[in-house]
Amino acid sequence: MAFDFGDVPKHPSQPNAPRQMRQRVIDALSTYVLSAPAVPINVTCAAPSSYTELRDDDCTANDRHTGLLSGKRLDRPRKMVDMFYFGFDLDTAEVRFNELRHAVDWFVVGESRMTSTGRSKPLLMTRALQDPEWFGDLRDRIISIELPESVMRRKYENSKACQEDGQDCWEPQMWARNEIVKRFLQLNEEMDHKYVSLPEDLVFMSDPDEIPAGEVMKLVKHCELTKPLQDAALVLISWAGNFNIVFTKMMDMRPLISRLPHASAPRGMLVPFEMVRSRRMYFYRRQVQPKLYGGWHITDYNFIPFLFVKYSSYGDSRGRILRSESCMADALFGDPPDELPSDLQANLNKPLSDTGLRDLEALRLANLATARSPSWKPPRALFNEMAARLVWAQRRLYTEGYSRQFLNKGRYERKHELGEKYDKLKRRELPWFVKCNPHRFPVLFGNADPRYFQEDRGQTFQDGQPSTVSSMEEWSLIMRWNR
Repeated sequence: MAFDFGDVPKHPSQPNAPRQMRQRVIDALSTYVLSAPAVPINVTCAAPSSYTELRDDDCTANDRHTGLLSGKRLDRPRKMVDMFYFGFDLDTAEVRFNELRHAVDWFVVGESRMTSTGRSKPLLMTRALQDPEWFGDLRDRIISIELPESVMRRKYENSKACQEDGQDCWEPQMWARNEIVKRFLQLNEEMDHKYVSLPEDLVFMSDPDEIPAGEVMKLVKHCELTKPLQDAALVLISWAGNFNIVFTKMMDMRPLISRLPHASAPRGMLVPFEMVRSRRMYFYRRQVQPKLYGGWHITDYNFIPFLFVKYSSYGDSRGRILRSESCMADALFGDPPDELPSDLQANLNKPLSDTGLRDLEALRLANLATARSPSWKPPRALFNEMAARLVWAQRRLYTEGYSRQFLNKGRYERKHELGEKYDKLKRRELPWFVKCNPHRFPVLFGNADPRYFQEDRGQTFQDGQPSTVSSMEEWSLIMRWNR
């Protein structure tokens, strides 16, 4: 049975779209998000030596890291735990896990069956950990903590802001972050401090798409610090979720980080275990010194099903999918077919394997992986209008970005408004795992993802719960919403 992206409820760009429609978007597109990338992990490509080896001079204090390192190596490396609250960011989480695999001992992921904006969702991380096509050999180091849906829903229903249209809804997410910490501390005690034990061991906290550089985390793990660490911020630089979103407006905070070129605001927090144990809270984006430099904010990762579920469940404006996201709304649901680029028009109704479109190069490469990835079925469909719209949306996202409106930041600038700054960011290196697996993350290079055209995507959902359907007609009935 083939599911078509075109079966997603139409016109999700309408302001104040009905809550029921947002639930249907999450149900329909969680199937895509849960599907592992088409091309298997390249196990022959490894992290660079700067991630795996520690040289004598690596711990030397320097201006790049604001003098935090003393120059001496620790007798005992610190244990490190990476902790975050998870929604739908499976692709980004895989990049994060691999980027930090040589520095972090354990990954702690908290997840709920409810989004921050009151919609039901599957436990995607829990499901992905049962699928060998996700995360490779790191699955045994990932601790998934399910947060109680009933408490989170109560936080949502009791929040005045969450019940008003157009208001930001953050209370459930704030509770969820703190709850992850409490449950991890309890688990750590029950396991006789298996995960962290000494006061100077560290816990890193940030959003899933705020990824510190593994080679910087290696220094924190192995090097002595010039002064006792209370909590430290790690400054990241944005990469192509959309550079223009983070880079142009987060640069308003440059006075905080004036010595660090092309950096965005501090995004990750390194917190000593003793401080986590005593405060029993999640440290989130605190403006503190000292600051380390290195990492990526892969914001608004351009896998289109992920973007739709993100904006249907996002705390900003209580999960509205705004009309101002013109790149998705216009390309997918607005522009008539005769306004699509000529190369897309020329390939309409041709077999996907014969189109020769640059955007679909990953599809041909994915065919080579079929034998190693039995669940991947190469698409046999024609290059239809919806496929053309997906490719067009992908191109526009990569070249234009969004014009998303925020109450206090105004309009984000587009590529041509950034000029030379944008070109410099384009040359910023990607995480090593992405460079080793470029066709596992084609959207980071402006290309269409093979999963848009995959025939069998596996599990379907209704109100966040697994659902079994026997026909497209039955699935379409489930996906209906009251207009």
